[in-house]
Amino acid sequence: ARRGGAAAAPPAPRGGRWGWGGSLGGGGRGAAPPPPPRRPNGRVATIAVNSFLFKQPVFVGDLLSFYADIVKVGKTSITVYVEVYAERNRLQADTVKVTEATLTYVATGSDRKPRLLPPLESLLSGAAP
Repeated sequence: ARRGGAAAAPPAPRGGRWGWGGSLGGGGRGAAPPPPPRRPNGRVATIAVNSFLFKQPVFVGDLLSFYADIVKVGKTSITVYVEVYAERNRLQADTVKVTEATLTYVATGSDRKPRLLPPLESLLSGAAP
C-alpha cells in the first residue's frame, strides 16, 4: 500500500470550518495520488472515478493519511483503491475514515496517448521497459 499525508487547510474554509469535498474530491487527484511511478514507469492520466464515497467531513487542521492499493492492472490501465483517514484530536488519537474511492489511471506516452504498461518482471529486474 502506498501512503501519503497532508494537513487539511482549504484556502477559504466555510463558516463552520469543515467541508465534504474540497481538495479531496477535486477530480480525484486529492483523494488518490497517482499510482506508484514504478508500476506505470512514466506518466499517467486519470480516466475514471469509479466510485467516491464521503463518509465523514474533513475539518480544517485534520491530519489526513492516504492509503492506496493497486487492485487491477490492464494492458494500459491501473485501477487503484484509496482510503483516507483523518486524525482529529492528536492528544486523544481520534482517527476516522473520511473517504474511500476507486480510480482508474491510464499510462500515457510523450504523445499523451495510451501506451502499454511495462511487464512487471522488467520493473523488478531493473531492465529497461
